[in-house]
Amino acid sequence: MFMVHFCMGQPVVGIKAGADRSMITVEAGTEVFPGTPDPTAEGGWGYHGGAFAEIKLHEDWFLRPELVYAQRSHAYAVVFDSTLLGITARVEADVDVKRSYLEVPLLLGYRVSEKFSAMLGPSVGYLLGNNAVTTGAFTVGGFFPGLSLPFSDSNNTTTGLNELRLSLVGGFAFRTTSGFEVGMRYCHGLGYLESDTNVLRTRASVIQLAVGYAFLR
Repeated sequence: MFMVHFCMGQPVVGIKAGADRSMITVEAGTEVFPGTPDPTAEGGWGYHGGAFAEIKLHEDWFLRPELVYAQRSHAYAVVFDSTLLGITARVEADVDVKRSYLEVPLLLGYRVSEKFSAMLGPSVGYLLGNNAVTTGAFTVGGFFPGLSLPFSDSNNTTTGLNELRLSLVGGFAFRTTSGFEVGMRYCHGLGYLESDTNVLRTRASVIQLAVGYAFLR
């Protein structure tokens, strides 16, 4: 008979917080006029904070569930031409986006040494809030050369966005004997941020740097 032996020990419990750097790619959606250039995207900085636990599975292997609040940001710029009744207008707009998530990573960890460990696993994020601020202008040609009409808009709805966000997470952590921890991770986003991809198709990944403290170990 084949048996798997689990060494369940005292779980480690702690808190963590740190900085996030989002990396963004944005493509024109499925119903955008052919030939329209893709938006120019720029990642942004954010932060996260939450709690974690470590459950020993077998010798150097452990399971690490976390509950984390994260604030993320990115920006993109769009430029395209539109013609109506012989009048050509160029639309130029900058969009600044801030979004908050509740994330639940579930990571499998391996202790390379007493202080150093590596982790890999999935993460599920739930969209809590969205704020997108758009500023730009219509520049009119044809009979009205040089006429520029500015516009601005602020959107706090989550309509057209995916409420659930899946990521694959990999990283490492260094922990001292006193319980302080420093870690770095790469979170690769799966799928698009939008559920409605008619206008935009956005992919996002995140690099995280965090410090933490294990107060129960």
